Amino acid sequence: MRYFGRFLADMACIFMPFGGIYLMSTVVYATKFMLDTQDGRQAFIKEFQESRGAGMATYLRKVPLYIVNPVDNLANRGCIRYALQNDLL
Repeated sequence: MRYFGRFLADMACIFMPFGGIYLMSTVVYATKFMLDTQDGRQAFIKEFQESRGAGMATYLRKVPLYIVNPVDNLANRGCIRYALQNDLL
């Protein structure tokens, strides 16, 4: 979770997605068991917000993180399937 948090922090520093970062598809499937635990979630959030130093931490705390669970939402599953079939991802 720490490496995943650092990677996501790097991407957030590059693109500054103040509208939010949406985690979905295989990212959710691969990390869900870790994000479901309190320790895993805290390690991820801490690394995401603090791994780039105090200067960037102010900005990274403003970036909302969303987990889109496609199993619960048929529309999202359809969008993911379409994107995969048409090489959009």
